[in-house]
Amino acid sequence: MLLSWGFVFINPTYVTLKYICVAASLRHEHEGINTKRGRLGMSEVTMLHVSDLHMEAACLKDIKIVLDALFADLKLLREQYMLTPDLVLFTGDFVSSGSIYSEFELARQHFVTPLMQSLNLSEDVFFFTPGNHDIDKLKWDEVVVNGIRATYTNTKTLNEFFDNNLYQSDPNKTRYFKTLHNFKLFKGNFNNSHQIEPRDLFSIYQLTVDGVKLGITCLNSVWLASGGENDIDRGNLLVCERQVDSALEKINDCDVKIALMHHPLDWLVDFDRIDVENSFRRRSALLFTGHLREPKPKITQNAIGELFNIEGGTLFKGNRKTKYQGYTIIRMEQDKIGVYLRKYIDDGRRFDKDVDRAPDGYLWFPRTSKKPSQSTKKDALQPPDVDAHITSMLDDIQSRLNVPMYIPLTCSHDILIRDSETDLEGEVDKFLCGNTQSGVLLILGDSGSGKSTFCARLFARLRKAYPGGGRAPLPVFIKLGPLYDSVKTGAFVDDELRRYEFDQSEIDRLKQGKGVIFFLDGYNELSEKVWLFEKDWLNGWTNAKVIITCRSQHLSKSDEFLLFRRVDQVTNRPDNEGFRSLYITPFSEKQIDSYLQAFVQTLVTNEKQWKNSDTYKKLILEIYNLKELSSNPLLLNIIVKTLPSLIKNDKVDSINRNGIYSEFIRQWFEKERVRLKSTEDHFFEFAEVLAFEMFIEGKIQTELPEKSLFGKKKAQESLLYKLLTSEDDNYAKFRSGCPIQRVKDGTFTFMHKSYQEYFAARWIKRAISEGSEDAIDALNRRLLTGESAIIAFLSEMVGDNGALLNILKESKTNSAIETAASNAATILNARRFCFSGHDLSGVRIPGADLSCVVLDRMDLSKADLRDVSFRKAFLRDTNLTGSRMEGVEFGEMPYLQGHSKDINSVAISPDGTKIVSGSADKTLRIWDMTTGNLINIPQGHSSSVNSLAVSLQGINQAACIHIPYSQGVIITTTNNFHTVRADCYAVNLTVMSLQSINQIAGGHIPYP
Repeated sequence: MLLSWGFVFINPTYVTLKYICVAASLRHEHEGINTKRGRLGMSEVTMLHVSDLHMEAACLKDIKIVLDALFADLKLLREQYMLTPDLVLFTGDFVSSGSIYSEFELARQHFVTPLMQSLNLSEDVFFFTPGNHDIDKLKWDEVVVNGIRATYTNTKTLNEFFDNNLYQSDPNKTRYFKTLHNFKLFKGNFNNSHQIEPRDLFSIYQLTVDGVKLGITCLNSVWLASGGENDIDRGNLLVCERQVDSALEKINDCDVKIALMHHPLDWLVDFDRIDVENSFRRRSALLFTGHLREPKPKITQNAIGELFNIEGGTLFKGNRKTKYQGYTIIRMEQDKIGVYLRKYIDDGRRFDKDVDRAPDGYLWFPRTSKKPSQSTKKDALQPPDVDAHITSMLDDIQSRLNVPMYIPLTCSHDILIRDSETDLEGEVDKFLCGNTQSGVLLILGDSGSGKSTFCARLFARLRKAYPGGGRAPLPVFIKLGPLYDSVKTGAFVDDELRRYEFDQSEIDRLKQGKGVIFFLDGYNELSEKVWLFEKDWLNGWTNAKVIITCRSQHLSKSDEFLLFRRVDQVTNRPDNEGFRSLYITPFSEKQIDSYLQAFVQTLVTNEKQWKNSDTYKKLILEIYNLKELSSNPLLLNIIVKTLPSLIKNDKVDSINRNGIYSEFIRQWFEKERVRLKSTEDHFFEFAEVLAFEMFIEGKIQTELPEKSLFGKKKAQESLLYKLLTSEDDNYAKFRSGCPIQRVKDGTFTFMHKSYQEYFAARWIKRAISEGSEDAIDALNRRLLTGESAIIAFLSEMVGDNGALLNILKESKTNSAIETAASNAATILNARRFCFSGHDLSGVRIPGADLSCVVLDRMDLSKADLRDVSFRKAFLRDTNLTGSRMEGVEFGEMPYLQGHSKDINSVAISPDGTKIVSGSADKTLRIWDMTTGNLINIPQGHSSSVNSLAVSLQGINQAACIHIPYSQGVIITTTNNFHTVRADCYAVNLTVMSLQSINQIAGGHIPYP
């Protein structure tokens, strides 16, 4: 016994389970105790969950190989690991086609009977429900189905329809179930002694397993299903709240209530999905579903109750070598539910632990013994201390969020679209009100595009609504910039809540309570790119949604996929359905006009011309580059504040981003100097040094240092040290003159990240202007690559390029300054410096950004060019002999954007000038190969475009073949862009030769 238990801690695998069970069995046999009695006095119940057999005579040999492996695996688990199922749950799709009754007979002969024999169980503990493949789709009546879907569009009318037409067994009502005639015949051959109430639509059973009273209901989700292979039924099915309530009411007194249903909940019509899910939660039922190709066990909880849902995988689907085949065993104890996931491996023709979906092929979930209270009283939902902490947190967040004058923003779903009338707030509201309990929304935009302002305004709106009505979600606003370490560990949310004095029990209560909306602002302000959900922190929140903001330039399209999609705990795959991204589009002329009109209403001035919005509008249109700059909300704000002085001082020629910021900051400091009655003029130096040091350390926020950052001039050091430390009571007064703000005690940040970038650029420019030595010192500490805003400011700042060229030349013999040389090359290139005539052989510039550089016929031999970006560079006859070029980036492959879902097929015209693509978004698109422009979207498809081909005559005779159920073959011709239809039911798309598109359009399809 001691050796057995000792081995448990050495090897925690299925062998562990074996020794635990053996040890417990020996002890219990000695003590005369039932060996299946759990730790808390409740007997364990073990269930085998199998789904989606898809029995088909043509695939019988392959199916038998998988089934033989299944029976052998169950025997192994029973004999070696004492995993013995008490009952079997099958969630639909016995057969590939419900139109063929003989396939049901094969399913019983080769699956049901030998399965139950291998488990030493009688067939009356085999419980099953129909799947969409079990229906006879030849008897599917589209008119009846569409009539029901169109008529019964809410809970009340659907329940009435159920009461009058579905609940009672009535021969006159069989038209609603005629697609299930073969399944009903198959089911009638089972004499289940546990059945307590037979119905046409559902079945109810009661039995006792080792003292545990089980209630099982087999629900029908396929009575309106089409039987189709694709997603045509998704979001269109009806189960009906009354079906679920009627069934669960009959087993309400059972210890455990189990519901079987083929389709997952998200395949139901929205209102019915909510009703049905809430019914399961109210009754604390365990829900088993099928239909999906891979298993997804999960437990979720909200204010209504807990729901344990196993979405089962497929036992067989057409190809045992390439497709997933698997099953699960569920062991239920009083305090937890264990799930053993098993996967078929054709190499060896065996089942084994499914380590792709769970560590060691095993998951467990805690079970709550009581449902959450249904009381609506505020005190019942949350104790007073939690309410007090929430109020304190919301008030503090609100006090730190500045919501300036706001003009509604627009957005698009494509970063290439810069002109849109789609309302950002409306799109975000759709996300917040969507069906998923959790989800991730990424809001992208340029620096100053209004991302943070929008979120601050939305937070204020949600904070005002909370907790009104008892249903409003709790908004939590978190600045990501200073939280890099805790973001990497996944602890940053809990850490932020602890800052507001929440203890762990209060945090756990929030996780299981009402909805929460997390605003994670400024992802680009983290010191490096981090997978935001690497530690699965969000999975601990049962009803949370996340809104993330980030600069567009900070990310690539692949980053969106890799960094922001949650990963399913079971499948370990990205959750694509729960992720959305929106791109804030630049201000339109209409938005600029609205902003100007609002601005002049707040302006205090004696000069009447500046009280007229048309004055600004005219200047914006007349002055070079100003219209483009005005499309950015932050820059527009700075422009309207600086334009009068720029015009007055005749500085129109300096109107670029740098010139506008310089004038804006000059005015700022001038006002502060007057306000503070200060004769000192260290504001610029203070802000520059602070910004540069924060940049070097990769910080967005900084704490007061214990020693001076400035180590050169004593007089300057003394004053600046007092500004940054608490040794002098005047430090706060001087610091208040700079555009920085307090985040918390002792911690400060610039009011906008672009201010920090501007001051950091000024400090670098100052160092460059003082000579090579100072330039090397400033540039050798961190690469500027990726800091597009700082580089942009430096490119517009007038300066001598000689010091930068000297650094490049010195790097040939001094490898210690390669970072400085790389930055020098980046700045020179950003200034569009002409390198012609300069000897660049042997320079060391790893990581430099030389995008669009012109280096034709130049000598870069023996240079260190590792990780240099040569995107869109001119390198004709450039000598790169002997250069180090690991990681050099010359650009990216072109891609086409337009489809909203997966692309299923692509073809290229014989002349190589056109591309045709077919997608699951139900569209066919034709593109120009040279320009990438979209040429046309031929109409006619009502479902996914799965395959296409182009005739030898060329793209003007292209055809896309799509075979929807019951519609024949659709042929889309691009000659004059029209659609024709042909009736044909046998097309081999992989070998088909399109001899003549005219023959196809006429209804004749050559079939080899």
